[in-house]
Amino acid sequence: MSALTRLLLACTLLACGQSLPDPRILSVQPSQVAADEQATLVLRVDAVAPFEVDYNERTLAADSSATLWLGSVEIGPLERAPGGLLVGQLPAGLTQGEQDVRVVLADSRSATAPRALTIGPPRATVGFTFDPVAEQVRGQPFTVTLRAQGPSAASFNGVVLLFDGEGAPLTPPVTQAFVNGECTLQVTVDRVGPSMILGARDAAGRVGYSNPFRVRPN
Repeated sequence: MSALTRLLLACTLLACGQSLPDPRILSVQPSQVAADEQATLVLRVDAVAPFEVDYNERTLAADSSATLWLGSVEIGPLERAPGGLLVGQLPAGLTQGEQDVRVVLADSRSATAPRALTIGPPRATVGFTFDPVAEQVRGQPFTVTLRAQGPSAASFNGVVLLFDGEGAPLTPPVTQAFVNGECTLQVTVDRVGPSMILGARDAAGRVGYSNPFRVRPN
């Protein structure tokens, strides 16, 4: 239904004293988001906006405001976008599970898309761990294994920076890409000490550290 058609329909209904039709939600995108992410929800809605008639001024003004609800929780206002779309912002921390998506117009008419949005498990990686590191020799490569930690650690496929306990880069300074939340590689330490520590940090600032281990001269 075009905007002009909606306007003509509204005028006709108002002239006849009839109520406006209920809105309909035609689509909801995306259909799934993670519980720990902020996301944009795009709705295609067929709706006739409520109108206010000023007979003295001979004007007809539409109130196109609308509010987004998930189940019984009010999320916030929806903004209109080109193409007859309504756009809302979802906060992080929503309850996991299938949620009814509801749009409420300014005159309280509403439309519901049952179970149209699924709030999935958190995707966040909260840090990294190293498998235990034994005594090593300065300048000689050795194998380390890093593992992402968090509710959905297996989905982490990024890279991390490597450094020692004093913040100096290791060799190599960056890992290859993790696979299913794990990464095994050869590293080299260029200093000696009784309690060396390895560190890892990703682009989001999440970190992890190894156990202390001795590095002796070669």
